[in-house]
Amino acid sequence: MNQKTTIVLVVITVLLVGALAYIYGRGNPIQSPQETSQEEQANQEETILEQEDENVEKKEEGLAVSCSTNSDCSSNMFCAKRSCSDVEGACVPKPDFCTAVVSPVCGCDNSTYQNSCEALRAGVNVNEASDCSFL
Repeated sequence: MNQKTTIVLVVITVLLVGALAYIYGRGNPIQSPQETSQEEQANQEETILEQEDENVEKKEEGLAVSCSTNSDCSSNMFCAKRSCSDVEGACVPKPDFCTAVVSPVCGCDNSTYQNSCEALRAGVNVNEASDCSFL
């Protein structure tokens, strides 16, 4: 390797290290798409649960669309219930997307779902925070 090539490599290395130091020094680490998706999924699940509670409260006050089954709700919603044994619930939106996080849950249909978001996306309330084989 000649002297010019060595100098060029050193300059490129310095620029690259400087750029990385600038990015990380600002407190803005680059997030992977999976990290962002997991955060978005958690926010989406939290919003759905909040809407479920709000709709159940409204239903009790006669203000929300009450339901007995998913067929009582529009196609992008499902009949959310506080427990599998509840007869009535309130229509809430299904999640638009879910991440591939593996945290098995048992749905009220006695099927195991990869995570609670996948159960809600299928329009199924969650029975237990483990797969159905433990019930």
